[in-house]
Amino acid sequence: MYPSIKLNHIEKKMEQWGEHKRRVYSYCTVCKRLLSEKQQCLNNSCERFMMCQANVSGNKTIVTFSLRCQLEKLIENGIFGKEVMVQGDESLCSRLKDTPKYKSKIEEMKLARPDAITLLVSVNCDGFRRRGSKRGEFWPIYLAVHEITQGTGKFVEYRPEFVMLPALLQSSTKLDKGDFSSVFERIFIEIDEIRKNPLKVTISGQEYDVVVEIFQSVLDMDASRKIHGVPNWKSFKSCSRCTVNGTSIKLKKGRKIAWFSENMVVQYDANNIPEKLIKTRLPPPWTDGYDGLHLLYEGTSRDVLKDLMGRGEKTGYSINNNIRREWAVQ
Repeated sequence: MYPSIKLNHIEKKMEQWGEHKRRVYSYCTVCKRLLSEKQQCLNNSCERFMMCQANVSGNKTIVTFSLRCQLEKLIENGIFGKEVMVQGDESLCSRLKDTPKYKSKIEEMKLARPDAITLLVSVNCDGFRRRGSKRGEFWPIYLAVHEITQGTGKFVEYRPEFVMLPALLQSSTKLDKGDFSSVFERIFIEIDEIRKNPLKVTISGQEYDVVVEIFQSVLDMDASRKIHGVPNWKSFKSCSRCTVNGTSIKLKKGRKIAWFSENMVVQYDANNIPEKLIKTRLPPPWTDGYDGLHLLYEGTSRDVLKDLMGRGEKTGYSINNNIRREWAVQ
């Protein structure tokens, strides 16, 4: 996707993350209390009281990196130009900025904070296992800001030098909803702190306050299920976007839920939320941006959608720009 990016660029970025006021939080494998700096449980009623758990199997750890420091570094590098004041069409990420959904959020933020520049960011979170390991997962939390005016190429906001890493969740056992709530709450605490004490940026010789706001999440279905509780395609009434119930159908071996609608389906919104939704401070899943990694960049889906979004030479049909913008509102 980015032929100009080399491995040493990634390694350099990883080294920079370590410089942004790193904090490590580890939890007791028995009572789930926060461990001390020496990796000891201070809960005197726990069976592992005062025992070191640095190398204990099943330990869960959250590592956070200062979001303020990372934003200050981006500002120092001059990636935001005067266009950020008016949220115009000069941004390299103008395709997203041109959508009604993005413009509506910008207007909402102008009313809420007319005295400050609001940088909208997208959250991306996905888990992976270390090569050769069948246990445990790593879940980095990434933030991408969409007001970049420096650099060239498509999707420039996702280049390593512009991506922020506010937190990393690591576990050698199965994660639960409390683990994700804990890591996201730490991120939102810092976002709230930036609202109270805004960043300072000088543009064309004039100083402005800068705050941060989550615009959307971009999660694949497995990540959304673990964080939000939906979608779950093995359970009825488990769609993350609408009220489709699902229908049990008989197969040669057993049964399976088919996701076609026999009755009227209603889209979820703030007044109509899924019964199985796990509440978090993230934007609700029905407002999520569609997952580009698994839908657009892999296999047949990628080829068909790429053709539909392009000239339509293979399918004989091309989606016009107005329809694309309408889709972006959903």
